Amino acid sequence: MVMAAAAGVSPLADAAEADYRGEVRLRQQQGMGIGALAGALIGGPPGLVVGLAGGALLGRDSAMDQALGQARQDLEGLRLRLTEESLRQQRLEGELRDSRARRARQLRMLVEGFSINIQFRTATALLEPEYPPRLRQLAATLMALPELRLRIDAHADARGSEPLNNRLSRRRAEAVVGFLRDAGVAPGRMQAHSHGEQRHGYARQDREGMGFDRR
Repeated sequence: MVMAAAAGVSPLADAAEADYRGEVRLRQQQGMGIGALAGALIGGPPGLVVGLAGGALLGRDSAMDQALGQARQDLEGLRLRLTEESLRQQRLEGELRDSRARRARQLRMLVEGFSINIQFRTATALLEPEYPPRLRQLAATLMALPELRLRIDAHADARGSEPLNNRLSRRRAEAVVGFLRDAGVAPGRMQAHSHGEQRHGYARQDREGMGFDRR
């Protein structure tokens, strides 16, 4: 594809050019009148001819000087506006960087101090009644802070076989993920890991302590 651009003269440009030419003619006429008067006073008719020519040049130069002066003022005003806009842009960019930095610090503080421990009864993956309100609050927090991601680690105590405990911990992780998904959290923001009995901290003889491993 070949694209061509053509430049044209707008009505506004024509009007500006006409104004300028009119100003030049006016200055020339004024200059000619002044030159004629001065020439007549100085030397009669020959002085009048010379005065007319000199006055025309004087009027033209005066109009050009005025146009150049106005152009300089317009350029200076434009330069000042550009400088002010550049400073405003820099200020806004600085405020945006500061805002992002504050938000990043807040998120780090939230993540570092954030943890929910959910415990289960023996051989089950059912959520106890006390946990749904806390999980709904967690879901609301995640939806309000889209930058956050959630890691879910599920465990079982040392009783039972290893395959059984692996399946049980996986069901517990799925129970939490399913609840949060139903509460509005996108599945892609959650990572579930089931560990079975690999990370248990209490022996089988410690029935009370094993309750902390079922999480």
